[in-house]
Amino acid sequence: MERASPVRFMSHSSRKRRYGSAGSYRIFQFHVLPGAGNRGSFGHCTSSGEVPSMLCFAYGSNMSIRRLQARVPESRFLTVGWLHRHRLVFHKRSREDHSAKCDALHTGDPGDWVLGVVYDIPDREKPILDRIEGLGNGYEEALIRPRTPEGDSLEAGMYAATDVDASLTPYSWYRAHVLIGARENAFPADYVDRILRTPAQHDPDFARHQNELAIYPEDVLPHGAVT
Repeated sequence: MERASPVRFMSHSSRKRRYGSAGSYRIFQFHVLPGAGNRGSFGHCTSSGEVPSMLCFAYGSNMSIRRLQARVPESRFLTVGWLHRHRLVFHKRSREDHSAKCDALHTGDPGDWVLGVVYDIPDREKPILDRIEGLGNGYEEALIRPRTPEGDSLEAGMYAATDVDASLTPYSWYRAHVLIGARENAFPADYVDRILRTPAQHDPDFARHQNELAIYPEDVLPHGAVT
């Protein structure tokens, strides 16, 4: 299947947002250099009077605003974006439920790209998200530069998989989170279809299945994608 151009998608995206100066936000691990004032080692700074925060590029289940805000309520959508030379893969091993989660795999292939959402996450909520995502237990932090619909390149952090197993498949509820996030951000039909066609398994813990999807109204759930 011919891959749609992310440039074309970004130029027509209905999810464009004005996110202000990139210098208003901090990145995941913010270090102040000697004599640098409030400017960080990655060229970002915090503005006086603002709640210290950071940019996070979500490409998997956290693309769903309901999913992310159920975890970190103060997070807010900034813009959609795309990451070049990476590919969306469901191969990260979950040490909690032993199924597959998403990874933005660096391939180096100029024809590969991952779509995602850039969120602003307050510093005070970052440890919560780290714990939920399993930072240091299958995910590590990576600094990346996603492109935005406005043509900008933002410095942002993302969770990159370190523990992978290509034989695993995601649970249907997890795939639904990813699918809902892609749809609510108006991603291209072929990109959404690739997510939908990702093999998924039934979660033997039906209570967990129900709990995961309870955040969505019935009309949001993908038809036939979570049974």
